Amino acid sequence: MLIDNEINKIADYFRRNIQVIKPLGDGYYYNHISLCVIDAVWSISVRYQGVINVIQNYCTKRKLVLYRDKYLRDLSMYPEITQQESISDFLKYMEQFSFKELADDIFDNHQRTSTRNGILKAEAVIRFAKVLSKYNVNYFQEIAKNIENNKSFEKDIKNIPGQRSGLSSNYFYMLTGNENKIKADRMIKRFLAEPIKINPDTINIPCAQNAFERLLLVLNDNRIKSVRHLDNIIWDYQRNK
Repeated sequence: MLIDNEINKIADYFRRNIQVIKPLGDGYYYNHISLCVIDAVWSISVRYQGVINVIQNYCTKRKLVLYRDKYLRDLSMYPEITQQESISDFLKYMEQFSFKELADDIFDNHQRTSTRNGILKAEAVIRFAKVLSKYNVNYFQEIAKNIENNKSFEKDIKNIPGQRSGLSSNYFYMLTGNENKIKADRMIKRFLAEPIKINPDTINIPCAQNAFERLLLVLNDNRIKSVRHLDNIIWDYQRNK
């Protein structure tokens, strides 16, 4: 874990470089849990615009509304169940196609979960959805009760080829509303490493998570609403940088 002096240096670096605090991006307000699954799987090690393209391709095929209404965002509310695509319906539609057909015709993207022994991300999305189904999660409203902080669920996700790091499950929690998680990808690790002059690869997920929780307290900025929001602010800064 990082020491207090290192957290203070990171906080100073944040204040020097980030003065404009933006609200959470649209991706944290998907209208359907299925879109959170697609984003969580596809966003590993790729440019985010490519992820958006994949999600838009799926929404076009299914004629789905991409993001929830603004009033729901302001109230931190989920859409009504009747307005969501359930995981059961998602799987029923997906299982009409082979994984190659999904990559060809539904997602229009052939990326794999890793360059070595990886599977199509289209297949990984189906596997992820099947794990949700196993834990009786069909809608946003069932996440807190059935899988939040459920180690068995997280282990099952990590067993999907390419998901062993735990980034996908953490990011899925964030996308579906958990305010206390971060996605400790290369963007986040680089930001933490830069002001304290260490190798980003030495920062693991628990270390980054702990650093963000402490950084939020040190910054003490009421414009920053949560650990999740802080992650989004820093990630957006790193991307534009």
